[in-house]
Amino acid sequence: MIKRRISLMLVLTMLLTLMIPTFAFGATTDYSGHWAEKTIQEWFDNDMLQGYEDGSFKPDAQITRAEFMTVVNNAFEFTDKIDLDFNDIDSDDWFYEEVQKAVKAGYIVGYEDNTARPEKKITRQEAAIIIARIKELSNNAAGANVFNDVNEIASWAKGGVGAVANEKYMIGYEDHTFRPLKFISRAEAVVTIDRALDKAVETPPVTGGGSGGGSGSGSVTTEAAILVSFTIADSTTSTAISTPSAITTESAIFTTTSSAITITAITTDGAEINVVVTSPSDLVVTSSAIKDGVISVNLDEIGEYTIELTVSKADTSRKDYIDTKYTFIVKRLSE
Repeated sequence: MIKRRISLMLVLTMLLTLMIPTFAFGATTDYSGHWAEKTIQEWFDNDMLQGYEDGSFKPDAQITRAEFMTVVNNAFEFTDKIDLDFNDIDSDDWFYEEVQKAVKAGYIVGYEDNTARPEKKITRQEAAIIIARIKELSNNAAGANVFNDVNEIASWAKGGVGAVANEKYMIGYEDHTFRPLKFISRAEAVVTIDRALDKAVETPPVTGGGSGGGSGSGSVTTEAAILVSFTIADSTTSTAISTPSAITTESAIFTTTSSAITITAITTDGAEINVVVTSPSDLVVTSSAIKDGVISVNLDEIGEYTIELTVSKADTSRKDYIDTKYTFIVKRLSE
């Protein structure tokens, strides 16, 4: 589970997030009524944002690659460093250590000319690649086809854009475009990173910003958020029910003549799965946690077994999760 605390850092007024604000915001802010207001306010409330000296946040202003790295490093608590040899970075640059952390974390690799271009403004497709690398998402070029301007996405970025779009970390604009070459705004950066830290159940409205509205707070849970892979198999069937959405109702039935099945279930970070199996004679025959993603279930009786998976995700400082339960039927037939 990613912790949601932000360590004190060097004060840089042009950055989104560094340390506890040293000034109080008035009742009126320049992000009031903004599509990202809810998430921005949450970050301020949790001491995760620093605005400008005049009390503004400037949500639609653009940010540089170095500034984006700083926000990411703070949010994900990347602190380990590695030596750098980029041609365009000196050890006395304010962002030197932030780039060190980014390279060590593996989400920045630099350009072919051995530069990192830290002071260059960051595009939306570059931000998408960073989030995809941090979340260790598989390339999903097909996922980018949901955008009308998919042909404008660079070939090297298409897999990452499709991956973050599939996970709803970045959802595009009202006209169904992604605008890959558009520089990401401060508001879009905050919302995108917020979703990558803790994706909420609701899909925020796409009203203006490239990343839509805030993620909200309170109790959140969906099967898509915490159960990402699921398979039932027996001795003769290598793949049976294979998607989380297929097991959300009791009508999902797997039929077998085998005396045992294997359940494989994978969750996102910080989630645990417990399994309860009730036999045709209403006896609980299995009640245990899935370890290493796999559990074997014996089917000693002929008839229908009720299987309940309870997925639990640890609460964070900003969200309280409730359990997600999946109930389905496995029927054993006589051989």
